[in-house]
Amino acid sequence: MMEACRDAETPEPVIRVEARGFWFEFPFSPDYMESVLSGDTTQKTTQKRAADRILDILREDPTASRRGIAATLGDITENGVKYHLDKLKGAGRIRRVGPDRGGHWEIVKPHDE
Repeated sequence: MMEACRDAETPEPVIRVEARGFWFEFPFSPDYMESVLSGDTTQKTTQKRAADRILDILREDPTASRRGIAATLGDITENGVKYHLDKLKGAGRIRRVGPDRGGHWEIVKPHDE
């Protein structure tokens, strides 16, 4: 167990022996604690990840539809894709060129700009 923690670069568990039994304490990694203290919530992380995955799809297929993106991702609805596309447009990261049918997406700002 200790070796596995070292290999994963996570803190080793603390083992305590008391009259009532053994206690194993698994401390959080510094990276995890930093993300929690900085206010990085699971929802923010999940949304960022979904937006990044959508950008990856648009890089490969600028003509991708909401339905196609949702099908490719598999864990998000068409409405969820629309939400992320609207957020990406609002942030100036993408723009739509041409009509809804027959147009394409253009990535204006790459990742983390």
